[in-house]
Amino acid sequence: MEPYDKKLGTDTWFYCKRCMISLIENLAKHLISIRDSVLQECLQFLEQCEIYGKDIPTIVADALTLNELENENAKNTVTYEARLLRALLLEVINN
Repeated sequence: MEPYDKKLGTDTWFYCKRCMISLIENLAKHLISIRDSVLQECLQFLEQCEIYGKDIPTIVADALTLNELENENAKNTVTYEARLLRALLLEVINN
């Protein structure tokens, strides 16, 4: 998905996030096993999302909900969610 700064957006993050969550869930349940190189690429992808996702919102807001979302603006970014997913993936890998 390179270059990240041009291709990473709200919609692409939504679909990538769904795939990563499914991967983490299946790894935690021991339903699948993946080579270490693939896991390292996933971790690198999430690190890149942390870098380039600072200003990318994860929620598409309209005029009515914009005021409510301003308070939790830091939690509604790709960077925040990528850090959470990376922490979950590392936890599953290490256990």
